[in-house]
Amino acid sequence: MCDSLTPEQVEIFQFASTGHNVFVTGQAGTGKSRVVNAIRGHCQQRGLRAAVVCSSGIACQVYDPGVASTVHSYYGLGAADLPSEQLLNRATSDARICEKVKKVDVIIWDEASMSSARILELVNTLHHRLSDQHDNGLPFGGKQIIIVGEFLQLRPVPSTFDSGNFMFTSHVFRHAVLHRFQLTKVLDNKFFLDALSDVRLGTCSKETAAFIETLSRDLSPELNSVATHIFLKKNAVLIFNRLKLEEIDGDLMRFEATYEGNGDKVNWPGERSLFLKSDCKVMLLWNKSESLKNGSIGTFKRVLDKDKLLVYFEKVGNVAIERVTWIQKNRQGETIGVVHQFPLTPACAVTCHKSQGLELPAVVVHSSKEFVPGLLYVAMSRVLSADTLQVIAFSRSQVIPATPELIIQCRRDPGESDPALRCCRQKATGDESFFDVHDRFAAVESVNDDDDCYEFPFEVSDGMVQSYFEREDTNLEVSVAQLFEQMENHESELSRPPTEGLDTTSLLRNLKVNTPSSDFS
Repeated sequence: MCDSLTPEQVEIFQFASTGHNVFVTGQAGTGKSRVVNAIRGHCQQRGLRAAVVCSSGIACQVYDPGVASTVHSYYGLGAADLPSEQLLNRATSDARICEKVKKVDVIIWDEASMSSARILELVNTLHHRLSDQHDNGLPFGGKQIIIVGEFLQLRPVPSTFDSGNFMFTSHVFRHAVLHRFQLTKVLDNKFFLDALSDVRLGTCSKETAAFIETLSRDLSPELNSVATHIFLKKNAVLIFNRLKLEEIDGDLMRFEATYEGNGDKVNWPGERSLFLKSDCKVMLLWNKSESLKNGSIGTFKRVLDKDKLLVYFEKVGNVAIERVTWIQKNRQGETIGVVHQFPLTPACAVTCHKSQGLELPAVVVHSSKEFVPGLLYVAMSRVLSADTLQVIAFSRSQVIPATPELIIQCRRDPGESDPALRCCRQKATGDESFFDVHDRFAAVESVNDDDDCYEFPFEVSDGMVQSYFEREDTNLEVSVAQLFEQMENHESELSRPPTEGLDTTSLLRNLKVNTPSSDFS
């Protein structure tokens, strides 16, 4: 089984075979998926039940149909848009979820960088609650967990209940996942992937910049016809897709979203007014089946009826797409609003965030200044070869260096290992607080000893705020929750706003806008 593995990969395979918890990292092209498949095959040979879970539906498509599930689906978390206790109670009330969680021996978590610390804590607590008595004081109920991914990408997406912190910031990760292995040997396209490695760290030498500048040449007509254009910000994507629609012959069709309650204030990935033409490229925004996931790209063909659109997906064929429903809840788990719309968006161009996890036949990156580290690395690494990549207007000054904390998490550190696994999997947790799940704003005791309340002001808890940046050329909208966190969390007393005369709730209410869109979408 190890014959096709590199020495680095063999080391990881053999260490994981001893039962330890492991974190496997490495840039694109170093063979992380090859290691996962070897470990999974070895588990099957030994009669162990190994579950492969991924952070997104599109990441599951690396595997054969039926092999991998999203972590949200496998553990019954749905969109994880409820307080943690409600999520845990719902999952543990589902007999199907309970049965497979109890029976699994090894959890392989792929593309884990897109899953947050909160999701890791939810999974840990679910295994704790469903474990046998003698294992329920151990991380993940004593199950082996193998985490695979690289944190030098984009951070998980924040939500009403989730701060979007990388999972390595969780107390669970720090306690139970101490053996870190980095794959460094690039298997193919070494010069291209070495350049990506430079951009990945945010250093970008003159040699790397010179190489990337050579990629500004046009792609061949064949590649250009299938290329996906990637921009860093959403507004540029909207404009580009609309211009591409205008170039296609035929009638422009418009499909309006419908709303219930305060649906117009819901943050959701679709289009309020969806414009399509026959034969335009579209992206699916919903996990529809084992073969069609959120991020799958196809071609819109025609309208079947008012509630069905026909879309062609390669390797799947023609598929009828119906309207779906997005629901947003507040911190109390109450429904704020509901949106009904076709889960499609024009996809001649996509944002960098939307592209993460995709493997595309050809890409044109429209380079600009990063506003968070990792954007350009994610965009450029959507292809396997420089031959299928065009990079427009690249400059070294656009790249933001990765933080030292992220770089440390992506370096080899096997740590000390104990044959009895007391270093990780069998490591005592101390007390029940280890199984706490940290929601974005923690519950606090009510002064009247009634129901729990939250530190966050409910009356302004959902929606966007006007730009609060000092620079006039920055016109980003951010969520109320993001601004609240910035006002409450400070690195020093000097950055703390004055307490006298400052009404945070009133300030946030005045800054709120009704537009649900965001440059980070």
